[in-house]
Amino acid sequence: MNLGIIGAGRWGTNYLKAFSELGVNAKWVCAADESSLKKAIEKANVKAQTTTDYRDILSDNEIEAVAIATPDSTHYRITKDSLEAGKHVLVEKPFTLNSREAEELVKLAGKRKKTLMVGHIHRFSPGIQKIKEGIDAGVFGKIRYVQTTATNNSPRKDTAVLWDFIPHDLTILPYLLGGYPESVSANGDKDKVTVDMKFNGVFATCFGSWVCPLRQRKLIVVGEKMSAFYDDYAKELKYHNETEQVIELSDALPLTEELKHFIDCVENNKKPLTDGEEGLKVVRVLEACQESIDNNGKAAKP
Repeated sequence: MNLGIIGAGRWGTNYLKAFSELGVNAKWVCAADESSLKKAIEKANVKAQTTTDYRDILSDNEIEAVAIATPDSTHYRITKDSLEAGKHVLVEKPFTLNSREAEELVKLAGKRKKTLMVGHIHRFSPGIQKIKEGIDAGVFGKIRYVQTTATNNSPRKDTAVLWDFIPHDLTILPYLLGGYPESVSANGDKDKVTVDMKFNGVFATCFGSWVCPLRQRKLIVVGEKMSAFYDDYAKELKYHNETEQVIELSDALPLTEELKHFIDCVENNKKPLTDGEEGLKVVRVLEACQESIDNNGKAAKP
């Protein structure tokens, strides 16, 4: 597959390196400035054509697909241009910044018959997948409560923590609990947020902050028979009832698995697990969260 990488920051560089390791020809890399391009090429240790205008990539008839890792506000325009140019698209989360744009892109991908996948990487986490297996097998019994926590001390100026951290939870929780939330209640500001949700009678709470000195991403699932505690950074999963069990996990890398899935979907015309429809649902919930924040925590429906 001939691929173009649009965006050469930290995540675009990760894409470049990981795709190349999977044997994909990352023919082009685009960034806003030459310095970022040079750093990305050197860090990924690959050879690729470079440009500061993503339209150079879209005009190359050899390019079959693009991976977009640019600022959130640019996702809609670049994804739209890419689909209209006949390219398959992997776009980082959040898919778009409003549901109207997301709906338009989903329709456009269908019209053009192109793969559209949103980069919700935690859907490919071995720890999350293992918990899902346990839920489906009845290991936990009836699920009573789920809690997620994500914090670091790296605030961003171009977005809010709601749109940066919480999209991960809005991929994980529907996967585990079998549906999107009936209602949400959110409180917070640009730097920190708490979201309370209800999924088919199961309550879930998500907390995100990028003004916390502790770097963590954790998930707790409380069931009537068993509970699970997952530390994503430590890659450690424990089950608790009267005793504690350390659960063995695959050493598969979520990013590698995500990109392998995208390649498989493009080459074999398969529907992505995190396709545009799923990305749209996440955006709708994020909009409801923002509505709730703006109304002092009043419950809102996606």
